[in-house]
Amino acid sequence: MSHQPHDQNRKDLDDLATRRKTYKRRNNRIEANEKVSRAAATLTAIATDTTKAVDHLTEQLDSLGYPSTARQGPQKLHDYDPASPDLDTTGDTACHALNATKLQLELHDTINGVKNAADRLVVVVARILKAPHDPDHPITARDGVAVCSDNQHGREGVAEWGDPACVAMAAKSGLCTRDYQRERQWRVAADLADRSEPAA
Repeated sequence: MSHQPHDQNRKDLDDLATRRKTYKRRNNRIEANEKVSRAAATLTAIATDTTKAVDHLTEQLDSLGYPSTARQGPQKLHDYDPASPDLDTTGDTACHALNATKLQLELHDTINGVKNAADRLVVVVARILKAPHDPDHPITARDGVAVCSDNQHGREGVAEWGDPACVAMAAKSGLCTRDYQRERQWRVAADLADRSEPAA
C-alpha cells in the first residue's frame, strides 16, 4: 500500500506552516516599523500645534487671573447671586479657569506620557539588541545600556529621593528626568548646592 498521497499532504502542510511563519515574522517586522514611523510622523506633525496649545492655555489662564499669587484674580468657584445672574462674572471666570486648568494638566500629562513611552522604547530596544545572543541568558534591564538606577548609587540622600527599580534612560546628570528633579528638590531642601553648580 502506497503512502505517497499522505506523505505529500504532510509535506504540503509543513510547507504551508513554514510559509505562514515567515509571512507572520515579516508582517510583524513591517508592522512594528510602520507603527513607530507613523507615531514619529504624527508627533512631528503635531509638535507646533502642541506648543500653540500650551501657549493658548497659558494666555487664557493669565487673562482670567489664574493663578493669582497676589490673590487679586477671582478666587471662588461660586459667587452667584440669583437676583443678578448677569453679574456672576466671578463664578463664570472661575469655571472657565477650572476647565482650562484641567485641560492644561491633561496636556502636560499626555506630553510627559509620550516622552516617557519613547524613552522606554529606546531602553527596551537597546536591551534587546545589545544583549548576548544566548538563549539561556535572560535579557535584563541593565544589559548593554546604562539606566537611571545604575547612576544613583553613592549619591547623597538616595534613600529618600532615589528609585532602585528605575530603568528609564539617563537624561540629566546620569538620571532620568523624574529622579533628577527629585534629587534636585531634595538637595534644595537639604541646603546643598545643585549638581550643575560648582562647589564653593
